[in-house]
Amino acid sequence: MRGWITLSLLLALSSNAGSSCSVNELDCRTEDASCDPMALQAVLSGESGLLSSNQGQVIIFASNALHPGNRGNRSITSFSCTSERTTYKPGLSCTNDMAFLSYPGDALVNAPGNHGVPAGLPIVSETSTQIETSWAALFDGNIAISLSGAGVATVGTRYWTGTDFDGSTTADHCNSWGDGTAGFNGMAGLRTSTDSTWINTESVTCDNTRHFLCVCW
Repeated sequence: MRGWITLSLLLALSSNAGSSCSVNELDCRTEDASCDPMALQAVLSGESGLLSSNQGQVIIFASNALHPGNRGNRSITSFSCTSERTTYKPGLSCTNDMAFLSYPGDALVNAPGNHGVPAGLPIVSETSTQIETSWAALFDGNIAISLSGAGVATVGTRYWTGTDFDGSTTADHCNSWGDGTAGFNGMAGLRTSTDSTWINTESVTCDNTRHFLCVCW
């Protein structure tokens, strides 16, 4: 097999950074020109981006289509975000996705602790325009630039959030995003706003259709 490397040496190099093992000791087949010890070292250290695609930012992007309020539970909506990203935005090199929606007991402000969203990284659009400096800064009452100004694409004028300005869950969340009828309401945000209405501008019945936002990192 070309580029073959013994599993034991891989494990030793990746798990024992303080050992005296040299990259030159890796069992690369000499006849394989693609066997590059320095490239392997970069992979194992994460420098190449192959093991860690986190580019030091959290990216906000929007769903490609409009949807009523029955988006599903957190697991389903996060999977929807992964599908949206891989289908419509293949250039985003994320490995984690989460819907930008608050649920009862699972507010967006708590996403770093609940879902591992990096708390201290800048929040950017898919064009790398910075929207805010950190996750907490999204929920201090305003954002530095509107989603429209940042170039968040395919988002309509308003989008589902279920979230108050401080990142907490509002009373209007389409029955935990499980109902798409006029019997429940959902909170939506405004794409052209930089004040608190960017995330909390109107409550409408869940049979209305809105885009939803995702974050990835």
